[in-house]
Amino acid sequence: MKSEFQPSQEQPERNENDECPLCGAHISEPHYPDCARSPQDAAEYEMPSDSPERLALEGRVQAALGHVSTSALIRRMETAEDFGYDDEEVELSRRLREQGKTWRWSEDFFNSKVVIEGGEG
Repeated sequence: MKSEFQPSQEQPERNENDECPLCGAHISEPHYPDCARSPQDAAEYEMPSDSPERLALEGRVQAALGHVSTSALIRRMETAEDFGYDDEEVELSRRLREQGKTWRWSEDFFNSKVVIEGGEG
């Protein structure tokens, strides 16, 4: 179900079967690597940790949330409405990056929890 993607074309994000009209990938899967909608590398979509914009953002968020414990940040994220935890995410990511760690959401769709990974075990 491949088709040539032209940026000027109006293409729906997904078809009636919840598949990408360009590469056929189901909504539960990433786009195929050669799809025009496929991010080649997640790092392309994240500001580098030393970029001035990211440092400024982290500084503003740290000023607002620096007094909140890491466990309280995680509780806020886990109980926030969908996508209502942007500042907490920035602060948690900053703190964990300083420790050589990362975080991700658990795979439990109905009871998502923050899972911390990396660092010394």
